[in-house]
Amino acid sequence: MESRKTLRRPANWQDFESLCKKLWGEIWKCPEIQQHGRLGQEQFGVDIFGIPKGEDGYFGIQCKGKSEYSHNQFSEEEVITEIEKAKTFEPKLKKFYLATTAPNDSKIQAIIRRIDLEHRAQGLFEVHLFAWEAIVDLIDENKTTHDWYVKSQNYKASREVTVTFDNDQIEIVCKPWFEATTDKINEDDWERNYPPPIAPVDLSNLRLGESPFGHMDLGRRGAYDVYVNRSFYPFCLKVFNSGEEPIVDYKLEICFDPSIQSLAKGNEKGFFSIFANAGFQEIRLSEGGKAKIVPEEETLVPGDSFISNSIYLKPFPRKGLVLLKWKLLSQDFRSEGELNLLIHPEIISYALNEESENRMEESLTPIGFKDYIAKI
Repeated sequence: MESRKTLRRPANWQDFESLCKKLWGEIWKCPEIQQHGRLGQEQFGVDIFGIPKGEDGYFGIQCKGKSEYSHNQFSEEEVITEIEKAKTFEPKLKKFYLATTAPNDSKIQAIIRRIDLEHRAQGLFEVHLFAWEAIVDLIDENKTTHDWYVKSQNYKASREVTVTFDNDQIEIVCKPWFEATTDKINEDDWERNYPPPIAPVDLSNLRLGESPFGHMDLGRRGAYDVYVNRSFYPFCLKVFNSGEEPIVDYKLEICFDPSIQSLAKGNEKGFFSIFANAGFQEIRLSEGGKAKIVPEEETLVPGDSFISNSIYLKPFPRKGLVLLKWKLLSQDFRSEGELNLLIHPEIISYALNEESENRMEESLTPIGFKDYIAKI
């Protein structure tokens, strides 16, 4: 069997919960063992429950994942809180287990022993603590769980991905532009204010050059002007296969926390927007600032990488940190993590008319913002 010193902790709390269900299901000889409820529901301090063979009451387990590297521990307050929650579980528990990936801690063990004796004296459920070292011992003693878990860990180790921005960093600074106004306004109706062209343009008459924003300057203006919404800031994501096995039939899902205003596949409207964001991939946007990136190439071999087309983010016009939460899903592998976007908006402030100019003199603080639209 694999040495306990090399037995890795689960990668996330979902995997730890699955391990506990498998392990105590074998220990209790309880094929009916279950995970309690679903994500988002009140669990009354119990993640897993079942009636062990030969028993006549329910046993419950609360699973607590802690960092392997920071050696985070239970606090006394956290222990007491979880035990109090377990008292509300129906029907009443006979035994309650706190299972954690944290290392053993003598102070917490002493607290558990004291509470356990108090409960026994009061006719309440027993309380037991299993830290990671104790769980490893149980894994070694239960072959079915051991073989399942060690095989799973080795299998996962052969498949790994690194997800970053296209500059190989996990944090970027976003500088979207917004126009400050002295009137509260609604978001511009893009299609109404910037309609698409209605006829083809003669490409031979185009004059290329650099504008202040680094975009093309068209030789002809009017119906074929291109407008850029500078309130949308572009970013790309890079997926690198850092494992030893190919990743097959994969896609990348992203969402943002806290919420953002919107996402888009581009920030241009006009003739040349038809050339924007071309590439061999599909980007699906959905409500709530979520997106799914599906590469055309279904297989990412070890050592190779994939870079997404640009996705345009419109945050709120204020400084702050936005977490980009990503989840990679494939045929037989999944991984997830977070990237940071530091929002530093550029606010353009100027009077819109005589009335607003007078108001601006009275107060330099704008009461509204709208998208900053530039013609290129």
